[in-house]
Amino acid sequence: MNAKPTMEAADIPVYSDIEWMILAGVRLLRPEHQAKVLTYIQSLLQEAGPRYSLEEMIDEITSRIPPEAWDNVPEDGAEQHDHYLYGSPKR
Repeated sequence: MNAKPTMEAADIPVYSDIEWMILAGVRLLRPEHQAKVLTYIQSLLQEAGPRYSLEEMIDEITSRIPPEAWDNVPEDGAEQHDHYLYGSPKR
């Protein structure tokens, strides 16, 4: 079972069988053993780096949004985020 990881819109998040097995196993561990698993994973990431770059992940996630949905995104969303998030008056 050598499933090559894919990054397709329908598959995000992409979990292979081995990832599900790891998640299931970690959930069964005591917290102190989960901490050891986390330390090991962090050391592997430092050694090999993540599977996808941040840019690739953002591109993949945004590609799942239908083009017509972008029509509803306000042009001034960044500048007026307090207005859109909290209902504050626009500046």
